[in-house]
Amino acid sequence: MDLSNKKILIRTKELLEKTSLSQTTLSFWIADFKRKGRDLREMGCYQLKGSRYDLWDYVKFFSYMEKERRVVRPPNTKHELKRIRQSSLLVNINNKQKRINYE
Repeated sequence: MDLSNKKILIRTKELLEKTSLSQTTLSFWIADFKRKGRDLREMGCYQLKGSRYDLWDYVKFFSYMEKERRVVRPPNTKHELKRIRQSSLLVNINNKQKRINYE
């Protein structure tokens, strides 16, 4: 994963574009997280006072996606598993392209 991104926190819209997840899937994951009584910061979501948008730590979210949505708790459906695989593949492809451009 390319960690040279200059932005530390990104908005939800940008997170969805980078990971190719749908808003519905992300909302389901957030609701599931809240239902279990866990803090959203573990997932990488920060809800700052005075900000209209949720801000995301992309590195933390990607780590959450890899560990919890794939390994610890298997995805609920084949559709969700497919989205996780597509998202991981997209991130890896983008990182490889960036490395080629930097060299």
